[in-house]
Amino acid sequence: MDIRLENGDVVEAQYAGWIRERIPEYEELWARVIGHDGKGQPLGVNPGLSLAGFKREAFFQAHYTVLITLLNLDKAARNYDKELPTIKDAEDYLKLHRDITSFMAHVGKIRDMFKIMDGALPQGPSTWKRFDDFYSQRNSVLHGPIPCITLDAGLPCLPQPASRVATNTEWSDKSYWKDLENYRFKAVSEFFPETVRDLLPLVRAALSEYLDYFKSHAGAALPRYQVNSSLVVMDENAVAASGSGYLPLSGTRTHLPASGI
Repeated sequence: MDIRLENGDVVEAQYAGWIRERIPEYEELWARVIGHDGKGQPLGVNPGLSLAGFKREAFFQAHYTVLITLLNLDKAARNYDKELPTIKDAEDYLKLHRDITSFMAHVGKIRDMFKIMDGALPQGPSTWKRFDDFYSQRNSVLHGPIPCITLDAGLPCLPQPASRVATNTEWSDKSYWKDLENYRFKAVSEFFPETVRDLLPLVRAALSEYLDYFKSHAGAALPRYQVNSSLVVMDENAVAASGSGYLPLSGTRTHLPASGI
């Protein structure tokens, strides 16, 4: 039986549907190149892939981090879209800026992880460059004073963070609050989900490049890892930190390379 996300850790299993809908390439890479033994560790190298100089651990750590980062971004976006938070007092204002800072830090982390994955592959693709505009937006928010906030029908709005080519209508680390009337503002409850929506196709395209890369370097077909289903025992209520970056599920699992390679 082919290994699937349900054979992974608690996050991969619980969000299998989300992953297949939003970034299906994640499962393909996971199942053909990385895998998971259900106890907090990735699997051994797929014998169909012989690639000298491949820094596999650096790759799979960053690959998994992309998933966790996207899930956190999506959760923040859905929370703001659902709750439509208003600013009623100082605590609301402070929370808003914490949320904006956290969100933009996660946005920048996506680029960082793809840069690590690119560096783990000998003569591999340079996927990280496609995230430069988002990284510049991250810098515009995190490397300067807090952006000014306006209210539209009680909803907090922030100026559009500047990308690589800043204009005087976008917020950068050199912007001033006094120029409030010049900026293009957007409700936070719109900015968060739109950012996630725009990130997802770039992530999918980058992961697809990796799949093409690995398939081109496979000595034979690059099949999915196989699970000996007769030995699988899962208790989804028993979760413990593994120290590996993965959350293991208890029970016994055996994952074998696909036969015929």
